[in-house]
Amino acid sequence: MADWDAALAAADVRVLLMSVFHLTGDERWLADPYRPARDVRLVADPEAGFPPAVATEIRSVARDLLKAGAEPVVTDPDPELFGRMMSWCLGEEVPPEYVPMMRTDLGFADGDVHWTDGPPPDLDLDVLVIGAGVSGLCLAAKLDRLGIPVRVVERRDSVGGTWRDNRYPGCGVDTPNHFYSYSFAPNPHWRHYFSPREEIEVYLADCADRLGVADLVTLGTEVTEARWDEASARWQVALRGPDGDTTTSAAVLVAAAGHFGSPNEVALPGLDEFAGRSFHTARWPDDVDVTGRRVAVVGTGASAMQVVPEIAPIVDHLTVFQRTAQWARHVPLYDAAVDPDAHRLFEAVPYYDRWYRFAQAWRYGDGLLRFLRKDPDWPHPERSLNRTNDRHRREMTDHLLAELDGRPDLVAKCLPDYPPFGKRILIDNGWFRTL
Repeated sequence: MADWDAALAAADVRVLLMSVFHLTGDERWLADPYRPARDVRLVADPEAGFPPAVATEIRSVARDLLKAGAEPVVTDPDPELFGRMMSWCLGEEVPPEYVPMMRTDLGFADGDVHWTDGPPPDLDLDVLVIGAGVSGLCLAAKLDRLGIPVRVVERRDSVGGTWRDNRYPGCGVDTPNHFYSYSFAPNPHWRHYFSPREEIEVYLADCADRLGVADLVTLGTEVTEARWDEASARWQVALRGPDGDTTTSAAVLVAAAGHFGSPNEVALPGLDEFAGRSFHTARWPDDVDVTGRRVAVVGTGASAMQVVPEIAPIVDHLTVFQRTAQWARHVPLYDAAVDPDAHRLFEAVPYYDRWYRFAQAWRYGDGLLRFLRKDPDWPHPERSLNRTNDRHRREMTDHLLAELDGRPDLVAKCLPDYPPFGKRILIDNGWFRTL
């Protein structure tokens, strides 16, 4: 089938291999010559290091199985088998302590809490959640499923948290959204590997609807005070909403406003005398137009690295104030759209979406852990933590030098003097070239 050929051509072969094993149950797929090459790059080679003939065989077998409508033989790999599958998929040994967590995250084990006999009939328990962002929506969905009365108050006029509030040019997620998403609410239709904020906001609004949470959220309502009342053993909560000030109470109060709900407005000396407009990126005004203006950006963190390349081509002059240089890695897929043919992989190939999520989560998460441990015998502790960490330093330094070729003044300013991962690694989306 031509359509399967196009989809399978876009597949990550290490992930497709896991789907083939699920569909056949044949353990020859977990033996040589079908072992993927270990690839620690953030964006791994989708051919997984296989010789062309082996990659073609895996795709061919997958196509025949899918064309025949094969049903999975392995639907619930036990912990021992699942551990082997994780290690085989990555071409490296995954410590066994990750098995319980990842079996839950991939949906092979139930990580939810359940009542033994249902909620007690005399249960006097209701929950008020402050904030309808990623955490608040998740908690409300889980409590509602348990039959525990839950309400969410959200001071803004829509759900989404930080992905609703941050509307600066270039805003997006710098973690792959195939795992920057709820494990229990996958999205097979991501249009990007690193989605712009609008796509994340739409995803969260959709989750609120399909998880049955939207009707539990009161929008445009802010908590102004919360006080524990010992006599009633309840929280007394003051609210301010469209109808003015009201009060409510709850047995349990959860603050899910998040770390970034209220921007850190820095009191810069002389700012009160500044005649122009000033604002935090998290409060970017809808009516601001920086075209042809002189602009100053304070900070070189993740938000600055996104907004500066976006606005630099249209402003008259741009000044960036930096406190600390940042390590930034080049990720080729950062601006890439998901191949439309690949959507079918996530929609229709059994378990492909789960193993793709796992491979991404490991590469951007705990798979990095071994590179962050300090080697007491490493002879260059002033620049790196261990031999592999030093290789990461060389790779990112080489990228920086290539991007800033001919500008030794900028190299001196932009090259960090601390080991990689000493601060959160950022993604270079044209930052160095823009500078």
